[in-house]
Amino acid sequence: MTPMEWKPRTAKKPGRYQKIILEEAPPRMIVTGTEGYDELLKLGQEAFWSDKEREGSVFTLCQADGTRWTKEQFHQEFGSVAEIPTLWKRTFYIGRREMVYVPRLPYVDESLIHYNEESLLGEGAFGKVYRGYFQGTPAAIKKILYGTAGLPDQDIQHEILVSLRQSHPNIVRLMAAARTDNAFLLANEYIHGATLDDALHNEHSCVKFEGDDNYFVALDISMAIEYIHSKNVIHQDLKPANVLIDQFSKKAVLTDWGLANIRDTVVLRQGSRLTGGRIGPMGGTFLYMAPECLVEFEQASRSSDIWSLGATYLEIFTKTAPWTVKNQRQLCGLMATKVPPHALQHLNDKYRFIDQMLLYDAAARPEASSVVLSIKTLEGLDFKSRYGYEW
Repeated sequence: MTPMEWKPRTAKKPGRYQKIILEEAPPRMIVTGTEGYDELLKLGQEAFWSDKEREGSVFTLCQADGTRWTKEQFHQEFGSVAEIPTLWKRTFYIGRREMVYVPRLPYVDESLIHYNEESLLGEGAFGKVYRGYFQGTPAAIKKILYGTAGLPDQDIQHEILVSLRQSHPNIVRLMAAARTDNAFLLANEYIHGATLDDALHNEHSCVKFEGDDNYFVALDISMAIEYIHSKNVIHQDLKPANVLIDQFSKKAVLTDWGLANIRDTVVLRQGSRLTGGRIGPMGGTFLYMAPECLVEFEQASRSSDIWSLGATYLEIFTKTAPWTVKNQRQLCGLMATKVPPHALQHLNDKYRFIDQMLLYDAAARPEASSVVLSIKTLEGLDFKSRYGYEW
């Protein structure tokens, strides 16, 4: 066995586990053949790290290149070490990563959260969402099975922690969370309506924009972003599919905190993230990702959220995707030469403040508070009819 330690990504390299240089050859392990993934991890932990070093750390098997070899992947190949060919030649890499303390979460009894599996609202890489209720209140119930495609419990707890910290009228509220024998259940506020993506592109959507609705939706989203940034939270996956629109009030609320990063509070486990529809070491959806994250693999920031917000605004005000590309590779090529998003050419001069949100110089992009002000100062908006008063 050989130990590895997690090394955060740099501007040029994604984060990964790296071998620890030992003063002497690593010890050979005697196995019985019945050991599985967990037993191998335990052998490695005890061989290379003290009790104090193991405290507050998470461990994983790794491939030789420093990527995670998850429990699910291991058992897809082997039931136990006895099934591994030429085992005596095999080197097992054990990766250790220190984790920042995550507060104990206030789970409720699972009997208080109910859902109907025949009433599916949506699904993604990290779970399915059903109609249901918490106690007597309608709710959107997100069900995430343990070990979903290698997703660790810490990532789920991270999403719960982020959600519990948010209290804003334009952010979907997490009412309760529970753990069952095989899954996490997250009871979120139920929004009767559709996603912004559906409202913009589906002619049969239950949400129809009229008059100045799109302006106010843009304002709602920017106010939510101003709020989370003031709390040192970065969303990292802003896009129309992660904005819900109430069918009757047309109020917009921000949702999906699976990738959100709490600065200086919680370490986002980059090494364990699924790829799926999200790419880059910090996650995100490529059509809406900032160039510094997509091309340069830089750490997500408030500025990268502003780029994603600008790309979402392009879609709101032009009804077209921000880029006309076939794949991520093509988009990276355009970004490498600093080509502006294609939808900008269809943008009315009234919305030119969006240009500043999509600057390649991240430091020159405005703060969320400035974006809020830019929308509020657009002429002709009747704030009193929408919000009850002007401010």
